[in-house]
Amino acid sequence: MGRRKIQIAVVKDPNTRQVTFSKRRTGLFKKANELSILCGVEIAIVVFSIGNKPYSFGHPSVDVVVTKFLQHATNSNDALGSNNSSNEVVGDMERLNQQLSDLQTQILEEEIKGTKHDERLKQHEVTQVFQYKELQGLCLELQRKVKDYVDEIEVSEYSSSCCNCCSTRLVSKLSLAITPHPKPYKLQWLNEQGEMIVNQQVKVSFSIGTYKDEVICDVVPMEAGHLLFGRP
Repeated sequence: MGRRKIQIAVVKDPNTRQVTFSKRRTGLFKKANELSILCGVEIAIVVFSIGNKPYSFGHPSVDVVVTKFLQHATNSNDALGSNNSSNEVVGDMERLNQQLSDLQTQILEEEIKGTKHDERLKQHEVTQVFQYKELQGLCLELQRKVKDYVDEIEVSEYSSSCCNCCSTRLVSKLSLAITPHPKPYKLQWLNEQGEMIVNQQVKVSFSIGTYKDEVICDVVPMEAGHLLFGRP
């Protein structure tokens, strides 16, 4: 399939027109610079924007090229007369217009290539963002699972800390010697909020008939005078 020809018409939207002017002016000046370098020619371009602001490009400068052009026209007028001079100027203008048309065509082709490249780049960026969000979601899910697993381990460790409990009231009443708990934990079976911390232990001596023994009990903040063996 051949390349679709782009229709050249005035851009109606003022903002879009200004953007188009800026982009194409830059491209035109760039092509003019390339032409002067590749062909070793002197060139000058003068453009007035919609706001009547002048823009120019020249190699070696606009003044040099314009002066040379005017001198050439004057010399031609002196040698061949006004008619020949006019014909020469018209011929020069036609050649310049043709060169300008060729440059515009090249600029349009470059813009089409740039648009296609921008679309591919944008699609690539969208894909990267989607992959990043997907990976971020997987990482968050993995963090949640790890946290749940750690919480389960902690609850299991807390639950198996000690099977014997002694209330703080009983400790105070019997004046039992308190020692720091080797592994403090949250008392979840007594308080669903998990805010009670068991951080002390006591050694309790007891006897049943002729049987005597000592057990290590966790000190539990309770007002009841309880001593629990093998708590649930």
